[in-house]
Amino acid sequence: RVREPGGVRHKALVIAYGVHETGRREVLGIDVGEAETEAFWREFLRSLRARGLSGVRLCISDAHEGLRQAIAKVLGCPWQRCTVHFLRDMLGHVSKAQQPMIAAAIRGIFQATSLAEARERLVEVVAKLATVAPKVARLLEAAEPDLLAFYELPREHWSKLRSTDESFKAPGGVARR
Repeated sequence: RVREPGGVRHKALVIAYGVHETGRREVLGIDVGEAETEAFWREFLRSLRARGLSGVRLCISDAHEGLRQAIAKVLGCPWQRCTVHFLRDMLGHVSKAQQPMIAAAIRGIFQATSLAEARERLVEVVAKLATVAPKVARLLEAAEPDLLAFYELPREHWSKLRSTDESFKAPGGVARR
């Protein structure tokens, strides 16, 4: 909420973090906009590039379509869907009683020690959920490339790259090398 002449309005506050090859996080930029449209995101990402951002290897965000399109157009790098936001979305498709089982199964994918193991776990989880939570199984299978992109980068950075959620100890955003 932003107080302006005439009242208080809702605006979008966005923050981009970078993760250096050393694993150090850095705030790359902060902006306030009227709404999180593709145009807003494009302008924000272009401002980061204008200030010297280069060599971006992966962007992590929620599944906001405007942001995804801006990342593709401005940065041209792979995209990683925030695993915490994905998990929360999936839990919304099942009953409260199913949520602990679904959460544990999906979290197990992100605790794999390699991309190959993560893919194997994902296939197993999809098969397990096909009968008890078919919609989650379909969404998980379809999201595989967007959820496992972080495995392509150095292992020591995975915990910082798979999510933008601070409770997951990854204040995420943009990863670069």
